[in-house]
Amino acid sequence: MAGVIFDTAIIMKILLLIIIALTCTLGLANLAGAGNIVVITAGGPKQEAPAEKISRKTIEKIYMKRKFLWKNGKRIVPINLPASAPIREVFTKAILKRDHRTLVEYWNGKHFSGINPPVILKSEEAVKRFLRKVPGSVGYISAENIEADLRVIYTIKEKRAAEPDDSK
Repeated sequence: MAGVIFDTAIIMKILLLIIIALTCTLGLANLAGAGNIVVITAGGPKQEAPAEKISRKTIEKIYMKRKFLWKNGKRIVPINLPASAPIREVFTKAILKRDHRTLVEYWNGKHFSGINPPVILKSEEAVKRFLRKVPGSVGYISAENIEADLRVIYTIKEKRAAEPDDSK
């Protein structure tokens, strides 16, 4: 019987160590966050979006459909990721300064004015493909997924708990 108790005690210690290890790993993952997010356009001579960086406020106007044209007069086509995507939640809070419910109400109101929300694509890969095909389009992805033919026009820096908000 003592052998069974001893084996149970060892198993409990191992389980406790596994739980501690998982907790630490998940905690570090939460601290690390999703990393930086970049607002991008496609590069190349046929693209109609600007090469220069733009402000958070300008991106907000684009995504709220209050700015429709680039400085060169070409149409802006903003692209969103699905509402369930964690990167979209970060983008929405950092750029639009709104929550999902407030945005739903906003777009319900705009619907009657004939203004639709930005196109939603299912993945960051789909956003990159769309940007390459549709002149004037703008989207956002994780900075780690940027490719050479895409231009970064704004960066949303990963925030640590103690960092102040300097995105204004």
